[in-house]
Amino acid sequence: MSSGALASEWASWVWSASWQGLLFVAIVWLACLTLRKLPASVKAWLWWLASLRLVIGLVWAGFELPVLPAAPTSPLASLNHRLDLLAPRIVGSGHSVPDLVQGSRLASPTQSLDHANWLTTVLLLMWIIGAIAVAGKIAEEGARIVRLRRTAERADEGRAGQLARELGVGLGLRHKPDVLTSGEISAPMLVGLIRPALMLPKGLPEEVSEEDLRLCVAHELAHMRRRDLLLAVIPTLMQIAFFFFPPAWLIRREWETEREAACDAEALAATGAPPAQYGRLLMKLVTVDHRPAFAPALGATASYHTLKKRILNMKNFTSTPRRFGLAATIVGVLGLLLAIPWQVTARATDTPSEPNVVVNGGFENGAQNWTRRSLGVESDIPIDIDQQTYHSGKASLRFMKTDNTFFPIATMDQDLPWDGKTQFVKISAWIKAENAKKFTLALDQDHGAKGRQWAAYVGDRTSSSGSVTHDWQQYKATLKIAEGTRSVGLSLQMYGPGTIWIDDITASFTDQGDSTSVDEDDALADVKDVSNESLTVGGDPKMRYFLIGAKAPEPASGYKLLVVLPGGDGSADFNPFVRRIWKNALPPGYLVAELVAPKWSDDQFQSIVWPTRKARWATMKFATEDFISTVIQQVGKSHKVDASHVYTLSWSSGGPAAYAASLGVSAIRGSFVAMSVFHEDELPALLGAKGRAYFLLQSPDDKITTIDQANIALQELSKAGAKAMLKTYEGGHGWRGDVYGNIRKGIDWLEQNAGL
Repeated sequence: MSSGALASEWASWVWSASWQGLLFVAIVWLACLTLRKLPASVKAWLWWLASLRLVIGLVWAGFELPVLPAAPTSPLASLNHRLDLLAPRIVGSGHSVPDLVQGSRLASPTQSLDHANWLTTVLLLMWIIGAIAVAGKIAEEGARIVRLRRTAERADEGRAGQLARELGVGLGLRHKPDVLTSGEISAPMLVGLIRPALMLPKGLPEEVSEEDLRLCVAHELAHMRRRDLLLAVIPTLMQIAFFFFPPAWLIRREWETEREAACDAEALAATGAPPAQYGRLLMKLVTVDHRPAFAPALGATASYHTLKKRILNMKNFTSTPRRFGLAATIVGVLGLLLAIPWQVTARATDTPSEPNVVVNGGFENGAQNWTRRSLGVESDIPIDIDQQTYHSGKASLRFMKTDNTFFPIATMDQDLPWDGKTQFVKISAWIKAENAKKFTLALDQDHGAKGRQWAAYVGDRTSSSGSVTHDWQQYKATLKIAEGTRSVGLSLQMYGPGTIWIDDITASFTDQGDSTSVDEDDALADVKDVSNESLTVGGDPKMRYFLIGAKAPEPASGYKLLVVLPGGDGSADFNPFVRRIWKNALPPGYLVAELVAPKWSDDQFQSIVWPTRKARWATMKFATEDFISTVIQQVGKSHKVDASHVYTLSWSSGGPAAYAASLGVSAIRGSFVAMSVFHEDELPALLGAKGRAYFLLQSPDDKITTIDQANIALQELSKAGAKAMLKTYEGGHGWRGDVYGNIRKGIDWLEQNAGL
């Protein structure tokens, strides 16, 4: 766990324990104030429970009480959502982008899932230092007590020892107490956690009267009978953990006061001495007792503050009426129940018959079991655990985005333990939205290879510029798993601007159900009129591509052809985006061949998405240059293609392969390369760039593929005889700003400069 996450978790627990402990302190204080005649032993018990409540609250959230009404459910929330564009995911190539964001890592210096600001981290460090200081003081006093006991003289056979044996029998002690004397103490005390011993100042048995010595011994033996030294462990732990919390000091002071008063009552009852005599003895002892406040020992005196209260309490030391004894029992039991932590939560709306397979769907354990996938983008979209806003429990997951663009995309995923047999999955989630343009909860099949089905879509689907705001709503869907799927998971995806909170995510597998997912064609209504064919070369599934725009009128000179190598993982998920490029960015008369990156092994995309002849992958059967060349030939056989206008469009991980293809595939006249890198040692000889055109699009703010790389490409390609142009945009890695306008400008430039 990162330091920021640790600080955030610590702050949450301390805050929760503090305010709930403060509430219990208030209850105990009112009980002691109202029931003044409660025995001191009961009051001591209540204050001890208050310290226990703080300690427990620091390590245990307690039982849940689902008594609050469940949040309202919108009956249309899970049925009225349809798809919008599936924007690109950016996954970099290890051969060309060495500093990618790794899928197993949740945070970077500016982006953390369990993020705590610097102030919280500083406070955690201050707390650690303070707790160590307090614990060190206690340990120092403990060592002093051990040394005192080791050097003390035994006095079992003297007057004090005889009184201790006599009073011990009367108080019901099982073991004969050890009696010690020391010249280094000024008042009687009890020492030793496991086997306590009575320690008296040297010479005290001879200096005080028989009655006073009896009272001193009886008081310390009362501590022994009550096991006060052992009970003191809890208030001591509380004092260490909550040294900064004033109520903790109040708790300890009141517990010590009532504890001493309880022992006073037992001492008077055991000896039969009058309270006035005992009061005078306490006054005498307190003037010479200067023991440290944290000493792990108990004595007949503690402080002037407690002394006054103890003397005043002696008037209540008469035998307690039966009704007060019953009241004391009831108060003690109620105090014990109140000391157990409870969390008031909302009632569940329904309990699925199938078990929930989502782990940590309520984000009570931070981001555990959720993964921010490797997107190849140093995204500035914060994803945080929000412990102030949640549907139930104590946390939710919050996405925040300010850029008014669909790119980059922030995603959080979790693989689900599917048996490979059940046909449906039921998904439910509670979502809160604030000015949100687009957020989706999807079923991810084979990590996108089999496609995604939306279980929830949050956003205004009727307006390209609209957004939605609503309180907690439940989104539900039953989705059918595609045949041949090997693995399934959940994917939380933040596309457009706004703020989204998601909580209480559940999923369960079942063999029965009717799919309630929205039809993709309906969701992509704006590109329904764009022809889109899924094809392969020679029936080879590794050579899959989409041919877009083939039903548009064929120009007399033939179609211009744009071959697209998507970034990210180069998957079919980019097809809606590429169809929008054809519709919104290209002049009339274009065909688009969108290639789908072949997957040669499971770990390939972590290193390289589009292998080439020089940047190879061990198990590949063909290079990307061969794939591009073969597709151009196949399209040329089925459609008339204008050979003077064959270009490639690539971005991010597709860029290096597009550079290589421009130098090795003679049919390519120009290349549009966006947000990519340029490594000459992984390319054919740059002499092949002569007479070709390169339009480069790069952001100076890009931290993944830097502007320096684009400048090197511009310089080296121009030096090799190519016509090259670099256009910049603001915002960092990803398609930002006027996406389709920038693509149109690049294509227009290629048409004007290719072949010159």
